[in-house]
Amino acid sequence: MSEVQFKAGEVIFYEGDEGNCFYEIIEGKVGIYVNYDKEDQRMLTVLGPGKYFGELAVIEATPRSTTVIAVSDVTLDEVPAEKMSEFFADDPDMILEIMTHIGDRIRALSEEYVEATEFYNEFISISSEKKSEGFMAKLKKYIDVYMSGKGSKKASIEAMRGETGSVGNNSLAVEKYRKGTVIFNKGELGNCMYAVQNGVVGIYTNYDSSDEIKLTEIKANGFFGEMGMIAQEERSATAIAEEDNTTVEIIRPEDLNTLFKENPSEVDMILRHLSSRLRKLTEDYMEACKRIYDAYNI
Repeated sequence: MSEVQFKAGEVIFYEGDEGNCFYEIIEGKVGIYVNYDKEDQRMLTVLGPGKYFGELAVIEATPRSTTVIAVSDVTLDEVPAEKMSEFFADDPDMILEIMTHIGDRIRALSEEYVEATEFYNEFISISSEKKSEGFMAKLKKYIDVYMSGKGSKKASIEAMRGETGSVGNNSLAVEKYRKGTVIFNKGELGNCMYAVQNGVVGIYTNYDSSDEIKLTEIKANGFFGEMGMIAQEERSATAIAEEDNTTVEIIRPEDLNTLFKENPSEVDMILRHLSSRLRKLTEDYMEACKRIYDAYNI
């Protein structure tokens, strides 16, 4: 890790560049842009001291998805991709910090996605004379988001798939469940995440009710419950063992240091999982904005 400095207005990296390092902001602020220096340029956010950027390209070994500009004079800690393991070894608490950083972005984008979906449903259900000034301002926001990302590349299948391979042995708690076991219920406080070693876990909303919906299945080498662990918040769904002998490893925040020491590849898998989840959610959000754009132009 080395300290680097940029003057206000300098480009730290461009969209499409190779992701060979990530940064922590020590002093100053940076702006995150898509389509920088083009007609449809859009600033996504501004980050300040203590925040990270550029980590997704390093975790998934993919090109940069945004351009980052120094808003003010900035001082950064630069961590080369090949030094990430050393970075975590020197300060294991950074694992949870980076997971929390990605998790915060997932939560914020999830809220935006739900809002965009609700807006689309409202848009197609009300007449034009009932569309207020505030409604039209929201419409412009979503059209701007869609246009700013139009033509950008989607994440490749390999990038979305993440790293495969068996979960290694370590000293963390492992539990085995019978088919039908409720691993956690929606609304319960989450204080850990799980790595599936064997079997299948189903994730449900409105479980065991007339409007039950199965959201997804988690199989061996997959993870679930990470958002509850990161934020210590209520579970947003119910997790059920779908097969006998479904085996899971229980990972708590305080276990991450041990996990990294005993099996660093599993920490890498967790980070890839979070990163690919954020990328998929970004695609879903852009698709929601496209639906609004298409409906407006009918």
